[in-house]
Amino acid sequence: ARVPRELWKDRILRAKAMGLNTIQTYCMWNAHEGREGQFDFSGNLDLDAWLSLIQECGMYAVVRPGPYVCAEWEAGGLPAWLCSKPDMKVRVNDPQYLKYADRYLAKMYGIIAKHQIQKGGNVLMVQLENEYANTWGTDTNAHLTHLNEQARAAGLEIPLFNSGLHHGND
Repeated sequence: ARVPRELWKDRILRAKAMGLNTIQTYCMWNAHEGREGQFDFSGNLDLDAWLSLIQECGMYAVVRPGPYVCAEWEAGGLPAWLCSKPDMKVRVNDPQYLKYADRYLAKMYGIIAKHQIQKGGNVLMVQLENEYANTWGTDTNAHLTHLNEQARAAGLEIPLFNSGLHHGND
């Protein structure tokens, strides 16, 4: 979402020329579903084309679809329409939140699943949550367990991980 599509190949090849072999990609929910129920996977948001191009350039990918990504992006990628709903509790195992997060993630996982390394693609891993308090690596709680189960049910077989918050003692 941050790089204009016409510059994608140039940026991937520059990373490869620097000796890198993997591109890590954030997918911002509020970019893909800026209006409730209206998904956009065109232009700079075409995740399928992006992952395909990374592979064509001989690189691997790690995908970070959220639902929350932080990434110095507005609301960490959470849509404004979601956050404005009455009594919305985000990033927890709240049925109202999960209804929307699961719908978004189903779209993302459908694209990512066909690009998995063991299926002939280039995606090595998927991050379930970013900067999630008091967890790191594969630690779980009810919310992370739910996200993990959703990813597996959608056909993701590659390693899944999350990034913790305040992990200075790791």
